[in-house]
Amino acid sequence: MNNYRVYCITENKQHNVVSLTEPTHCPVSAEHIINGNLTTILELDIIDPVLQRTDATAQVIDATYDHKEIDGHAYYRKKRAELVKLILVGTITEDDADFIDVKLQNVQMKINTGDWKSAKKRLQEATVEGAFTQSMYDEYLTEIDDYILNNY
Repeated sequence: MNNYRVYCITENKQHNVVSLTEPTHCPVSAEHIINGNLTTILELDIIDPVLQRTDATAQVIDATYDHKEIDGHAYYRKKRAELVKLILVGTITEDDADFIDVKLQNVQMKINTGDWKSAKKRLQEATVEGAFTQSMYDEYLTEIDDYILNNY
């Protein structure tokens, strides 16, 4: 694990990132743009304090969650924006969006922590009903399955 400093162009701000590999995304949001030329290594071969009692393999596994968590935040924001768009065009109501949000809160929680496989399990536990339609369920399942296939 190394400690990097990255410069987020979007925020006009520097952030420190502890990662096994050189960061390519802003730790605040995957949608933010960083200037890779300004990325610097602050410290090499550090031990993540959370994992200092574990082996190197556990540290490598933990490092993969940095990117999965950033991707999860971006995915959640995308899906939230899609619901708002459906409200704006009159396809669903605010109450429908709230129903969907409550229905998927366990899925969202797992995605936001970078645990996409558990998010899939929570989705499979959700019942299709009301504003949470079969096509919406299928879309979530396909997108989560694609992410798992490409990132695990």
